[in-house]
Amino acid sequence: MSHGSIFEEVSGALDIWSLGCIEVQMITGRLPWDTRDRDELRDKLLRGESPNILKDMSKLGKSFLKECFAIDPNKR
Repeated sequence: MSHGSIFEEVSGALDIWSLGCIEVQMITGRLPWDTRDRDELRDKLLRGESPNILKDMSKLGKSFLKECFAIDPNKR
C-alpha cells in the first residue's frame, strides 16, 4: 500500500513505490513496514514513517529506496 493508494491516486509513481517494496523484501526477507494489519500500515504511511531499510546498505542503495518511497509522487 502506498501513500498515494490511500487516496486512490494511481500513476506510474505507484509502480516505483511497489518496486521499492519488492527491493526491501528481497534484501531483508521482510516487508518494508512492520505492521499487524492494513489500518496500522495506513497510519504509519499517513505519519510519513520510513520503511525498514538496512543500516549497512550502501549509500546508493539507500538513496534509491528513499526515492522509491518519496511521499510526493512527482519525486519518485
